[in-house]
Amino acid sequence: MLRIAPIVLPFLLLVGTGLRGLDFGLHWDERPWQIGPTKHMVESVTLLPGYYTYPSFDYWLNLAVLLPDVATPREPGEHLGAHLVRALDSQAYLFRLRAVYLTITSLTLVWVYLLVRQQRGGRWGEALFAACVLGGSWEVAYHLRWVASDGMLMQFATLTVLFALRALHTRRQSWLIAATTTAAVGSGTKYPGGLLLLPVALAAISCLEGGSPRAKSTLLVKLAALFAAVSLAVTPALVFEPHKVAQAMLYEMHHYATGHGGHTVHRGLEHTGRMLAYFSTVLLSSNIVIAMLFFGLAILGVGHEFARDGRKAAVLFVFPCAYLLYFSTQGTMVVRNVLAVAPFVALGAARGAAVVAGVLAARGESPGGRRARANYASAAWLLLLVGAVSFNAAWLISSAESIVARHTARFAREAAEYVRMRPGSRYLLSPRVTLDVSRVAPSPPNVTTTAADADAFVLYAREGMRRWHDWPANRRDLTSAWFGPREVNFDIYPNWWGDDRIVVIDKRRAREIGLRIAGISEDATPAEEPVSLESGIESVARYPQIPADALPSTWTLPAVDPRSLVPRAVARAVVGPLARGPSSGGWDLDGVSCTLRGEDGTVVSVTVISTGAFDLERREPSSIAVSGAGVSAYVASPARRGDVRLFARTMESAVIVHATGRTRPEEFRIDQATKLAVIALARLDAARAATKAR
Repeated sequence: MLRIAPIVLPFLLLVGTGLRGLDFGLHWDERPWQIGPTKHMVESVTLLPGYYTYPSFDYWLNLAVLLPDVATPREPGEHLGAHLVRALDSQAYLFRLRAVYLTITSLTLVWVYLLVRQQRGGRWGEALFAACVLGGSWEVAYHLRWVASDGMLMQFATLTVLFALRALHTRRQSWLIAATTTAAVGSGTKYPGGLLLLPVALAAISCLEGGSPRAKSTLLVKLAALFAAVSLAVTPALVFEPHKVAQAMLYEMHHYATGHGGHTVHRGLEHTGRMLAYFSTVLLSSNIVIAMLFFGLAILGVGHEFARDGRKAAVLFVFPCAYLLYFSTQGTMVVRNVLAVAPFVALGAARGAAVVAGVLAARGESPGGRRARANYASAAWLLLLVGAVSFNAAWLISSAESIVARHTARFAREAAEYVRMRPGSRYLLSPRVTLDVSRVAPSPPNVTTTAADADAFVLYAREGMRRWHDWPANRRDLTSAWFGPREVNFDIYPNWWGDDRIVVIDKRRAREIGLRIAGISEDATPAEEPVSLESGIESVARYPQIPADALPSTWTLPAVDPRSLVPRAVARAVVGPLARGPSSGGWDLDGVSCTLRGEDGTVVSVTVISTGAFDLERREPSSIAVSGAGVSAYVASPARRGDVRLFARTMESAVIVHATGRTRPEEFRIDQATKLAVIALARLDAARAATKAR
């Protein structure tokens, strides 16, 4: 136990800050694609999740996390299956699941620590530094809060390499069996995890160095059979529903080959360059100087490992190299996919830091004044590394606290102060930012209302662009600054569906990305003719309420211009005198919006979303069911004071109405949003009916 004692502090920091920020809001994958298949297993009483974009390890884990709910009290007359489905829908289960994923994936720090100690003959300082580099990475930390397969693969990849190197060191086949087993489980989290067979195979071949080709072949066949057996146990659909697994894999291969919105890149050199930029300037620290320092040390460390012992280095680094090579052939770059490489970059950084320290120590062995200068240099080097690690630790703590403050006015104040402290530049504030800043501070004197006069634009991310796909991802310098909870790096995930945030975009970048600001930018095309109604909107308001769980859902979006759903004359009757609108621009979740600006400062957006997206925020504890708008409606937890975000749907259509104003009470905003939702849903259903009739 004392052997791993030094790792306790960085492990507790990573887990502790992760738990502190566990209530970070919405993650797009968790309920539909992680908990959803688990619900299918419970409802159908089957071991087959029916969804195979991912293998099945996560679903087994999700079921295991559900086990405590077997013993919790049921409602009168409720059978066990219904009780467990209700538990799966609860926020308590989601938080418990996030905590379990966070804790298991954080074990990667322990495996990294043990791996370095095994490699370096027990040098705990280098091992601790490797763990601190990995555990102090904000990029790693916020990904580990997610109920997602990427952190799991990272953990199993590190453990597999640890076992493979142990086998190489001891020449015992029991370690090869352990490595093969963890490699198979790792491939049960993400299909590319099958590349974990490479370090196992290299270690097996090296263990039988000098043996006959037949002995090597026999061992490799045995290990391959074990890998296959464990893989089938983890994902039994490979046997029982192979066609569905094949279809899912082919779909994802096509998806990643053809691109994904702002994450689309050219295969080969561009993708490789983008990954290199991410690893060198973002992955290891939010501070670019520290990130580049650690990455430079990683390059030095990897080179030193290959020069020192090429065989061990090959076992250590063959997986991350092959993994990056595979993803460089794809047309989509989502950085969470390369999270599995992070531990090996941290290992390289620790080795590089040790190499530099060794050079300085060697100079200290010389006589005279040179020894004193070398000792000072060694001390300065140590202080530099401690300072860099401490900065990263402080950033993790402050990031967790920013998540705790996600529903406060803190970020509007910070944005106002940012603008005020730069009097030499002129800023244009978007309609919603203008409202929010006015609530917490006087308008800064260097604010302009004319886009041509602005040096930079300050807006909520959802007020920018036409669709979430349009934000270009994976650019460290996308924004000049941004203000919001740090549950994610906005510059890397600007199309994030979770909490909205205020971003600052300079004029050069705005031109480059084609920035459009809802309610300010001119419409490029005229609005379509308003959708005609064969029946009145009153029928939508009088729809009987149906439990949302009983409603069908799809992720298909109708091809409807949202401006045609709320004609100006109709909107004026609800919002009051209009300064502008309905104008195109903005988005929410998977949908596109139009914006209305009232003369009294009111800002209202109407967004057409899929019925699949309708449920995403319904189970938040602060979301409140309302009636009078379609068959199901609710007001989501407000991100900001004075905001109302109303979700409403009919059997086939769904909308979000987001209303913000200065003086009206929340009840008025809800009534206003409900009326607009009824109008939009009636026309949306009419448009669908007209399309079907054609």
